[in-house]
Amino acid sequence: MSSMKSHSATIALVFGHIAGMIDLAALPVWVGALSGGFGLGNTHAGGLVTAFLLGIVLASLVVARVFHKVPGHMLAPAGYGASAICLFAMSQLQPDFGTFFILHALAGTATGMALSTTHGTMGRTANPLRIFAIGSAGFGVFALVFLGTAPVVIAHTDPAKLFVILAAIMAAAACVTSAFFPKERAEAGTPAHAAARIPSVVWLVIFGVMLMNLVQALTFSYVERIGMARGYGAREVQLVLLSIGIVNMFPALIAAAFQGRLPPLKVGIAGAIVQALLSVMITVPSDLLLYALSSLFFAAIMIFTHTFLFGFLAKADPSARAAAATPAMTMSGSAVAPLLGGVLSDVVGYQAIGLTAAMVACVTVTLFARAHQSTRPIRQSRAT
Repeated sequence: MSSMKSHSATIALVFGHIAGMIDLAALPVWVGALSGGFGLGNTHAGGLVTAFLLGIVLASLVVARVFHKVPGHMLAPAGYGASAICLFAMSQLQPDFGTFFILHALAGTATGMALSTTHGTMGRTANPLRIFAIGSAGFGVFALVFLGTAPVVIAHTDPAKLFVILAAIMAAAACVTSAFFPKERAEAGTPAHAAARIPSVVWLVIFGVMLMNLVQALTFSYVERIGMARGYGAREVQLVLLSIGIVNMFPALIAAAFQGRLPPLKVGIAGAIVQALLSVMITVPSDLLLYALSSLFFAAIMIFTHTFLFGFLAKADPSARAAAATPAMTMSGSAVAPLLGGVLSDVVGYQAIGLTAAMVACVTVTLFARAHQSTRPIRQSRAT
């Protein structure tokens, strides 16, 4: 257990962020292992990942409401530890959909409990955007290692090894947070606004982030499947996934460098538009180069944009409840995406994913534009 300002506390929060956001890196491999490795098909594989994500959402919604009351230094390691147990259990069992569904849901619930505590504590630090950027950069390094090794290990052994790898990551997070997670619930001098009403502009941004994460998961879940279905070859697709990990190391650091120079809500508008364009480029029939370039920067756009929006939410809601609800807003959009993507790809084709992403982006842009207009009087009063 550490002080909020200590380096060890930062390490614990970063470890917690990496483990809790594991789906952002693991989705293509996760869905691919369940669908291709275990032979469950896209719809059932998407349903299992959806159960994991829904567990995160429900747990995060509960923890966010009582964040100012919960002992984070106890909740975080307990959640990651319970998730590790559930994931490891799946590596030892035969692939039964009902059993896997229950264990996915339990693992997601435990992860959401821990991740919500982690993000809420990040929101209470002196510079939430900076620490979220550090966590996202650390996640980029993790994604590089994961995407470079996990598919190779699974290909040379069996798909059950995916759950061994995921369990090991959760167990490591449980150990680190148990030792170093900060005990304080708020930075010294931060006002306690636990009972204050969350501003309407925060809700607009929350819903926008949810929709961006829907597009993110809807497309990224099937990047590996799309590449294989088009006959690009396992080696080429693996190289694309590895390159994604390299690119994802940098967008959060770039966002931190531009803190205070770019308006967060305008970043959100631009990010939603670019994200939808890349989704269409990934999912429509094309050559390997266009598929690779679009996939390469797809997740990076989400990381860059979300870093700015996390900083905005932490500043707009001093209670840190919005920050603690980050897993809910991230995974609620993502939760339905693997299942929805499986149905769309099985019934219509992968191009339907890109079309859906474009329609969702229209709503997202509207929400961020409305939020930007709502903050105009505040910006004008500060200018005068």
